[in-house]
Amino acid sequence: MVMGLIADTLAQDICVFMRFIDAQMCFPPILMALVVAGILGSGLKNVVIAIGISLIPAYARLMCARSLLSRKMIMYLQHVLPGQATCGL
Repeated sequence: MVMGLIADTLAQDICVFMRFIDAQMCFPPILMALVVAGILGSGLKNVVIAIGISLIPAYARLMCARSLLSRKMIMYLQHVLPGQATCGL
């Protein structure tokens, strides 16, 4: 989630972060979890960390989309809607 918010906050660097997220999304989450668990070793803590790392791309993409949507909605409400309301009067 934090990566998605960072990617949206740094608008010019959104390509770098989101391309990294896209690269992670190319692999199925279970495969990525197995690879990370293999690197970290056995143990319940490492498995939980591996599953968490494999689910990061979906949540990062969701948070980036939500923050972009809210930014567009605020811009619409502040700039476009007042102009439309006065045109009808």
